[in-house]
Amino acid sequence: MKRVDRRDPGSWHWVANPINGLIGVPGIGQSAFLWYARTRPRVLEAFARLWDLPEDTPEARAAALLTSFDGCCAFRPWRVDRRLRTLPGWWHVDQNSRGAQPRGGKRAVQGVVSLTKSSATTGGFCVIPGSHLRHDRVCAASPSTVRGPGHFVPLRGDSPEVRGATARFVACEAGDLVCWDSRTIHCSLPAFSENGASGSDLLRLCAYVCMSPRRVASPDVLRQRLLGFHAEATTSHWPDDWAVSIAGAGYRRELRDLPRPRLAARLVGWTDDQVRQLFAPDDRPDADMPARPRVSTEMLVEPALVEPALA
Repeated sequence: MKRVDRRDPGSWHWVANPINGLIGVPGIGQSAFLWYARTRPRVLEAFARLWDLPEDTPEARAAALLTSFDGCCAFRPWRVDRRLRTLPGWWHVDQNSRGAQPRGGKRAVQGVVSLTKSSATTGGFCVIPGSHLRHDRVCAASPSTVRGPGHFVPLRGDSPEVRGATARFVACEAGDLVCWDSRTIHCSLPAFSENGASGSDLLRLCAYVCMSPRRVASPDVLRQRLLGFHAEATTSHWPDDWAVSIAGAGYRRELRDLPRPRLAARLVGWTDDQVRQLFAPDDRPDADMPARPRVSTEMLVEPALVEPALA
């Protein structure tokens, strides 16, 4: 097998969806990469402000929020091979007001942490501003999702909500967080200028992050989240619902594997008291280098097999 070289795209073992760049490998939602993005203090601050939470420290904000176990996205440089270019046009919303479990109003704020600069030469996030105000009409006009079980509502490119609207590409710098209401029509867009399509660097690398107040999650969802974390489950963007999109790879994830493990534990759903039990007597400050809890987190959840955790 050819050795992978970051400077040689021809050596990359590419696991992202060639159509939209989404990475859907087992365990991706519990990877250290995603947890690094979720536990950034400024990310926690942004979501706390979006939900009008009064907490003013990273620890308190993490305790008041829950994070999605969502995935990530990457675009390859494609000028040398146009087959590597992702496709445009998959406009959608991620909240269904006409589904089997309808959700209307402001119920989720999604986000993307960009690890690379996003511009016309790279592609990235595109949105139709103000479309959240027409959310119910959008859902009603999508026959495939009316009374359906999920919250993904696709729109055709010739849909009146798309054809007659003014879309906006959101340029950003590496390290920026872009947030949007889940009722908003959006998609990812490939580069629309070839000036930056050459070279050997990734055109786009981003982490999807969605956080909601912990108080809206039921005890059953909280329990499923603890079990699903250990089972390396990847989920939808809904922190307060349990919808597994990708099962784990069969390994057991532990908090000691993660950056900022105390913040991560709170964002999964463990309480402050449980976190103190997990890490006592280690009172060192939380750090980006993984720490080792005193006890296994399995002591704080009911014994269960992996399969029930993913049900």
